[in-house]
Amino acid sequence: MDQIKKKSIINVLTNALKRETEAFNYYYKASKKAPYPETKSLLIQLAEEERKHRTFLIEELQRIKKNLIQETNDNFNLDRDVRFSIPTDIPFKRLNSSPGIDLAAISLPTEFIGGDYLETIKLKPGVEIPPLAIFLCDVMGHSLEATQIKALAKKAIGLLRETWIKGQGLADLSRPEQIITYLNQKLIDECHSCHRFVSAFYGVIDANRKTLTYTSAGHEPPILINANNEYCHLNHTELLLGIEKDLSYAKVSIPLNIGDVLVLFSDGITEAFNSREEPFERERLCQVVKKAQDASASEIVRQIVHALRDFLDGEPLTDEFTLAVMKMNEI
Repeated sequence: MDQIKKKSIINVLTNALKRETEAFNYYYKASKKAPYPETKSLLIQLAEEERKHRTFLIEELQRIKKNLIQETNDNFNLDRDVRFSIPTDIPFKRLNSSPGIDLAAISLPTEFIGGDYLETIKLKPGVEIPPLAIFLCDVMGHSLEATQIKALAKKAIGLLRETWIKGQGLADLSRPEQIITYLNQKLIDECHSCHRFVSAFYGVIDANRKTLTYTSAGHEPPILINANNEYCHLNHTELLLGIEKDLSYAKVSIPLNIGDVLVLFSDGITEAFNSREEPFERERLCQVVKKAQDASASEIVRQIVHALRDFLDGEPLTDEFTLAVMKMNEI
């Protein structure tokens, strides 16, 4: 990637950071002048939301600067291969969760650049224990074309969420088969143009009913370890997104129990190779989860990352990866 394009990416994020800072300052100063306690508290909360966004952008900007600008052997070059080392401090993602679901996740090397996209959505925010939707997609390849398709997926999910809140849903967020079918229709033209396909998983976890309902479009099957430390197969999957426009996807429902651990991931982790050209593989990931099952979701993520770092023994990763761990707890 040439220096002009690198600088352009950095400038976009830097300007976004400035806008978030301006919004934070506006709400914070307005709260000082608010005539009523109610309006003051509302403005403070809005300021704190902007602070979260600003902090996120600062962290992302630092990671992207390191990977795009540094001229080292670990340089993250979108026009060729992704090459990066696992950071010592694990950058956990900020995601919505729901009572009864212990959730922790990471996306490496960055949130914005690459083909992985992970999102969670509370489906009924006003309900005491709302179902939680979780979506993960992985665009084939590493180039900016993969980033473009991911951006379209983000836009589609954002529009679905916005219309859902307004009661004008383009598709029912509680029905995974509708969401995956809708996304396939929205992404297919860009996929054909770029000659790339997308694996995707959309699941709804209902902690009240203790169920997982999901639809998979060619995505790596999640790992489910039940409370008895047994592996459960979740192998149902269908065609990748971006191949057949008029395809209608189906859903599958399975029961969940207290203590069950569900691990959702992109193939960048299982296809990580060490210096002997051995892949990390699904079975090794499964064994790590089994050993750490009694731990919290964040600790399970740490154990997986530590196991991957030990396995690589200094070798860089050559594909971005996303990892999410969900553990069913007492409500």
